[in-house]
Amino acid sequence: MRQNRGETFEFIQKVKDLMAENLDEYYVIGNSPMAYEMSQTFSAELDFITVLTMIAIFVVVAFTFKSIILPIILVLTIQCAVYLTMGILSLSGGTVYFISLLIVQSILMGATIDYAILYASYYLEHRKTMDIKQAIIQAYNDSIHTILTSASILVIVTLIVGHFASAIAAKICTTISQGTFCSTILILLLLPAVIAAFDKIVMKRQK
Repeated sequence: MRQNRGETFEFIQKVKDLMAENLDEYYVIGNSPMAYEMSQTFSAELDFITVLTMIAIFVVVAFTFKSIILPIILVLTIQCAVYLTMGILSLSGGTVYFISLLIVQSILMGATIDYAILYASYYLEHRKTMDIKQAIIQAYNDSIHTILTSASILVIVTLIVGHFASAIAAKICTTISQGTFCSTILILLLLPAVIAAFDKIVMKRQK
């Protein structure tokens, strides 16, 4: 599939070069030319959306926790899930529309950051009266049911919709489903360890 797409893009470029040499004004239209044009600016657009989304969420979370280090941890955890999702898509040989990644990037950051905020809130609350290990365990007990319930609904619903939808809508839904699953796994397995590792800095900022 990727080889075919590369050959198609190469052919489109040759056609455009040929027409540019012989015509003053020309138009290349269709799905493939549109995909080719989008691919030329996709990296820059994705980077812009990524940075803009991370900054916006960082500011909101920073005001919520009145901290700098904790929002960085939460945002980077979710961003890792986004990159992990893209990596899985790439390694599995799947294809994804350019616009899908832009949409999924924004939705995943906005939708799954709540899970990280919930766990972090419980951890900070319990850390005031417990040691690190006890706070991690109690934060798990308080947040895991809410996280798993919400995440399961989002994963299952988007997966079902993606199965019955068509074209770009299907790809967006299935990618969101995979991304939500990755985000949930990282929040439950990676986030507690990272927060514990930076516990002294995090708790110092909370005092």
